[in-house]
Amino acid sequence: MVVGDRDIVSAEYAARMAGRIQGARLLIVPGGHGDYLGEQAASGGDLRTMHATVPLLLRFLDG
Repeated sequence: MVVGDRDIVSAEYAARMAGRIQGARLLIVPGGHGDYLGEQAASGGDLRTMHATVPLLLRFLDG
């Protein structure tokens, strides 16, 4: 699971959900909904957060 620390779903709720799913892993990244993925409407075109979190996402996915 991947969630932003200012996402629609709280980090605490995501941690509880991940704890209930066998084998789930959780990554909490900086940003709000869509910011960390570079979604245009959510980020307002400011892709700095996405550029900062892409290395975290890649390491998480490779892990």
